[in-house]
Amino acid sequence: MNSEKFKHVILTRFNTKEDNEGKLLYDKPGANRWMDNRVQLFKETQKSVLEQTCGNFEWVISMDERTPERYLKKIDSDYRIKLVSCNILDAFVGREVDTPWVITTRLDCDDIIMPGFVHAVQRQFQPKLKVIDVGVVRLNWDTQKVHAGNVGRGRSMFISLVENSERVVTVFCRPHAVLHLGYPMTGVRGSFGEYISIPVDQINKPRAVMVCHGENEANYINSPYMCDWEDFKNANY
Repeated sequence: MNSEKFKHVILTRFNTKEDNEGKLLYDKPGANRWMDNRVQLFKETQKSVLEQTCGNFEWVISMDERTPERYLKKIDSDYRIKLVSCNILDAFVGREVDTPWVITTRLDCDDIIMPGFVHAVQRQFQPKLKVIDVGVVRLNWDTQKVHAGNVGRGRSMFISLVENSERVVTVFCRPHAVLHLGYPMTGVRGSFGEYISIPVDQINKPRAVMVCHGENEANYINSPYMCDWEDFKNANY
């Protein structure tokens, strides 16, 4: 048995999130145009993960198996990165883990985590079921302006879930905004038979950046301007 108390895994669904009809990216027209834009944004995501001050984590990235090789080459070869061509839950659920606890962290392929994010999450570890959330700001990619965030308290896109390794459902078992309201006691997909609410630990200092851009219409900015992106980075790196 590994002497460490937990394994920390960052999970990113690069282009495997199904739509309401169950279609993946390469089931639709215009997939390569979407990928051309997304890999440019992913450069910043990747940089932010691989430059973390704490390197004790694994990064699982799920890709549609039809993704052209030219895009896969954009992902750095790093011992912490594991590329999988399946649903993110299938990649992890049921996998043998040699630590008593598991932390899974949700990260979109166009967002950014600040230096110290991984360390801050791991410092909140306790051997019990809970959600860990962080302070978030919004970055307007076009203007390079940083705005105050309005998500958190167990609802952000950057939440982490601490679970006993005997039953791992991962942070993706439910939508991020409602995970803290009901951890599934039976099943992983579909309708859940039982739920239990779980506590949330909030790290108030902004450690994550939601990148708002034209390819993601769900992300919009309705919060006050804070500073320029370069100034924010200089203050936080």
